[in-house]
Amino acid sequence: MNPWLRRYAYILAIIVISTLAIAPTPQPSTMRSVGADSGWALPSVAPMPANYAGTVRDLAQSKLWGGQVDVAAGANDLVSRWRIAGVTGQRNERYVIIQFGDDRIQQLKAKDQFPDGTVIVEVRENGVCVMLQGKRRLLPLDGQAPTIIW
Repeated sequence: MNPWLRRYAYILAIIVISTLAIAPTPQPSTMRSVGADSGWALPSVAPMPANYAGTVRDLAQSKLWGGQVDVAAGANDLVSRWRIAGVTGQRNERYVIIQFGDDRIQQLKAKDQFPDGTVIVEVRENGVCVMLQGKRRLLPLDGQAPTIIW
């Protein structure tokens, strides 16, 4: 072993041993009990309802999740399904490519509407900016797979 490395190892061992010898032993701390006068209290919570299935059904049918899109009774499921497949075009004129479940492809630009009626505000290189409930939202293309590249 290198003599310098051995010397540094001995010095490090001496420092560690001396620190452990000088350091005081940990003292047990006494637990303080919290009294009623401490000012900290949790509010009482209403008991959970016994009908969990009804509660879950009510939540699923509420508008909390955006509700369900009304589709005609005879509509084919493949035709009604669609996804953002990619973005094409130059910086000043970009298009978003929509792919339907039956493999049809449609190009949309800014101010057009998706099949569900959502208005496209802007088409960016990394996603599509849409207007949802009066707010601009970016739908990124990172989670879309596979992306169509033209």
